[in-house]
Amino acid sequence: MLFRSIQLHTHRHWLPADDALATRELVDNRAVLEPLIGRPLHHLCYPSGEWSQAVWPSLNANAVRSATTCEPGLNTRATPPLDLRRFLDFDDTPEIVFEAELSGFSSLLRNALGRA
Repeated sequence: MLFRSIQLHTHRHWLPADDALATRELVDNRAVLEPLIGRPLHHLCYPSGEWSQAVWPSLNANAVRSATTCEPGLNTRATPPLDLRRFLDFDDTPEIVFEAELSGFSSLLRNALGRA
């Protein structure tokens, strides 16, 4: 299938802490995407990198299994599935920065400098 990596993002590009509003975002986004993709969607990318643990009960109640933040860093077995880190690269990201993130060196450096 062509769209194997499509997942949830919220429908109006926000994820409020209010359970009813958060549920509406997920239900509306699924209503649009799932018919196109042809399967249930269970993973979320937080909109605009805005996230809070306050939404985790809503995500769990709506069968969201994992969610990615815009926070850089490495994920381990101890990383909560609703708090996954990722690296955002852009066209102008220097190759050395990309390689440092990919290898984990940037995370080690952030940890050493107390910026984890």
